[in-house]
Amino acid sequence: MWRRTEVLRRMGIQCHDFLVSHRYLNAGQPWFCRRPHQHADYFIVAWIMYHCDQVKLDGSVRTDSDPAPYTYSHAQKMRASMTYFFGHLYGAGTVPWHENDAGTMVGNPSISPVVSRYMTRAGEQATSARALAPVWLFRLIAYLTHCITSGQA
Repeated sequence: MWRRTEVLRRMGIQCHDFLVSHRYLNAGQPWFCRRPHQHADYFIVAWIMYHCDQVKLDGSVRTDSDPAPYTYSHAQKMRASMTYFFGHLYGAGTVPWHENDAGTMVGNPSISPVVSRYMTRAGEQATSARALAPVWLFRLIAYLTHCITSGQA
């Protein structure tokens, strides 16, 4: 059990480092907390896509000179690490990510409809980005680009 927990913790740190290095979060901005960023579910999908898909976040396709993407099995572990961090360590449990009556996002972002749809479709196909309808892929890319350029990340 200790080994599994350590792997999940290490992946959580890798996710945070990814979000900071791609400027989705500022270095001092909390990622793992009781009230994560309102678009945390999209950030999780971006992190998994970056490492596990043939399609890059900018919409281009990986070339032979790019590192090979991780497997779908690894993508499942990445999602499990987010479920562990938000659900176990920060008390979100297994409540799906949703907007409450006050307009605030609550629950576990790794169990959001966005992440669930992405992961479900990813398992059905060789590469998960291809499983997303092109319109959703480009919306994700546009949203993440907007966050970076407008400083809203």
